[in-house]
Amino acid sequence: MTHSKQSLFILVTAVALSLAMTPAFAKTIRYVANNGVDGAGCGTSTHPCRSISAAEASSRYGDTIMVGPGVYGDLNHDGVLGNSPGEETGSPYCSCMIWINESGKVISTGGAEATILDARMLDITANVQIAGPNIAFGEAGKGFTVTGTNAVDAGFYYGIYLSGGAGITVAGNQVLGFGAQMDSRGGQAYAIGVAVDPSVSVVQIQGNQVIGWVAAGIQGVPQTTISKNTAALNGVGLVSSGANITGNITAGNTYTGVSMGTGGTVTGNAILGNYYYGIYASDALGTAEQNNIFGNGCGVYAYAADLNAENNYWGAATGPGPSPANGTCAGSAFVLLTPYATTPFTVKVKIVP
Repeated sequence: MTHSKQSLFILVTAVALSLAMTPAFAKTIRYVANNGVDGAGCGTSTHPCRSISAAEASSRYGDTIMVGPGVYGDLNHDGVLGNSPGEETGSPYCSCMIWINESGKVISTGGAEATILDARMLDITANVQIAGPNIAFGEAGKGFTVTGTNAVDAGFYYGIYLSGGAGITVAGNQVLGFGAQMDSRGGQAYAIGVAVDPSVSVVQIQGNQVIGWVAAGIQGVPQTTISKNTAALNGVGLVSSGANITGNITAGNTYTGVSMGTGGTVTGNAILGNYYYGIYASDALGTAEQNNIFGNGCGVYAYAADLNAENNYWGAATGPGPSPANGTCAGSAFVLLTPYATTPFTVKVKIVP
């Protein structure tokens, strides 16, 4: 063996031995239950924590928090966190009830219908705030019902707020506002069900039901995919801001079904019965194709830029009609409507829970 080959052999062998002697990072399942007790050592299957906050505090990167059925949050409904055994405790890093930045996955065992995160009496900005990379909050059949908050100061308020990190998934949750949240000066608060900060990238918001948020149901940013959600009875159903919006149902929203910001794609959605607009496109070029768009105040309004709205179904085999509900709004910028689809597209969304 030559000297160079011998040196390479020694180096490779040393690295292999080093790796073999390094203990593997063990990912842990931490348990939370309504009959659990917070305290040192909680989080095992035989000694579950009572609060998600306690399990998160002891989690390491990549752990799973598994939450049993029941109610979590402000348990005595006095508007103060942490003053009753087992209540969520919030975090010094956020104005939120539950802060998630370590665990890799937070899921429920009973699904959204049986697992409630209740922040309705709390004067805070967000019920749940996610601030770490590669975190999954909920999944199909294993999500949460997330309430709004009782925020009283002017500003933005959220059910679920993604404030930092990348590679985040929010799935299988029911996110409920409760009407026109008001700030302390009597004006409507900017309440959003699921919101993504512009600093966050590579986000999947999938299979959630978002209802009753006075500003918007779901708000995405570039590198966000918003898919297979139901957004109903919000101010705006879905806000794209460059996101990929696909396979959703957005219906009965007060202002518009889908608001398109800079670019973005809106494909394969059912956009139905929204009071003012089906799609409102405010900025640069975007694409809206293969959607069902009908029964809205008007179908599409492009405020300042051209919009490619080919191959959509407008409620009739004859395509866009003279009625704004089946076409574009008066004063809209150029919108390309033909060719159009003559039969409706199939849009299937599983209602959560």
